[in-house]
Amino acid sequence: MATIRVKLRISTVPGKAGSIYYQVIHRRQHVQLTSSIKLYSHEWDTQNARVRINGEKVSFLLAAQRAINADLAVLHDIISRKEAFGVPYDVADIAFAFRALIPAEEDFFLYMEKRIGRLEEENAHGTALNYRRAYRSFAAFLGKQYLPFPACTEILISEYEQWLRQRKIKRNSSSFYMRVLRAVYNSAVSDGLVPAGNPFRKVYTGIDTTRKRAVDKQIIKQLKKLDLTEIPVLAYARDLFLVSLYLRGMAFVDMAYLQKSDIQHGVATYIRRKTGIRLSIKVEPCLQEIIDRYQEKTIHTPYVLPIITSTDEKQAYREYQNALSYYNKQLKRLSEMLGYDIPLSSYTPRHTWATTARDSNIPLSVISAGMGHSSENITRIYLSSLDNSVIDKANHKIISVFN
Repeated sequence: MATIRVKLRISTVPGKAGSIYYQVIHRRQHVQLTSSIKLYSHEWDTQNARVRINGEKVSFLLAAQRAINADLAVLHDIISRKEAFGVPYDVADIAFAFRALIPAEEDFFLYMEKRIGRLEEENAHGTALNYRRAYRSFAAFLGKQYLPFPACTEILISEYEQWLRQRKIKRNSSSFYMRVLRAVYNSAVSDGLVPAGNPFRKVYTGIDTTRKRAVDKQIIKQLKKLDLTEIPVLAYARDLFLVSLYLRGMAFVDMAYLQKSDIQHGVATYIRRKTGIRLSIKVEPCLQEIIDRYQEKTIHTPYVLPIITSTDEKQAYREYQNALSYYNKQLKRLSEMLGYDIPLSSYTPRHTWATTARDSNIPLSVISAGMGHSSENITRIYLSSLDNSVIDKANHKIISVFN
């Protein structure tokens, strides 16, 4: 079995950093593989063959050690594969494989970029944006945008989780990044680029219960009574809030893309962007009143509400993102006017509808169907035959609470 030693080659130029190199020894032969990592002698622990993590350049030094770990992981992977084949090899074979290894498909970040590109081609802009967020966070941790798949180990992923924790990143956000990166890794496994494994086994990938997002019926009644005649932007935000509530907590993205053709004979039918489930909702009079209010503003668009105007997918998605950000800002202003200590958000109508349904003794199965949930397989199978009129009656009952 070949052995590997990590060394620092001191620069012959005074004041210039030296280069880390790897000495590979096999059958009394050796070869030196120079890396792109540059360090000064005081930054290198010769006895332990590790970077000294101290001083003012901690982030840089940590990134340098991770880069060394990545290179070592690649070298060990090359050697292990050659040993597994049982074919004689020498240090020149190892050197050749190491220098020629990392094509685009063998690098985590380049592979992830391809995944993001495909998502955008499929107009899955929201998912692509989530992938980019995870990409930027992981690259910031590594201090670079290069990671061979063999270097994506349990230890590295655990270090990343610790890095996120030190930066006070919330556990749900950390879990979100981990789930995205795990999806990329599993995709690479499916494509045969990396052996099956689970380097995310020891990190948290669940979802914590968040703070209360629902409000009670008194808050809704106060919101409806606010005199917003002189503040049209807040009146508009309130209308969107109520539309979401009246449509069984419809997500903002689904409201934005809801088209006039989706409403036929007093029923709004749409497919949830998040789950792909088709939902039909009876349009109650209070909802129709708000829709009618914005008919003139949407006369030249196919949409029910004046949230987006473009039919170009990319432009429409940009409009949706800007509208969502602005909407949440206006909801925060409304919550301040109400004196409510937890700011209203685009999530509030959805949580409020579900909570009010539960408090109104609506069966859980009906609530799940009404909201288009897909997380419970048994519930989903049971609800496939549920008469939609049952859900409409439940929605009518919930709306009557607020009116």
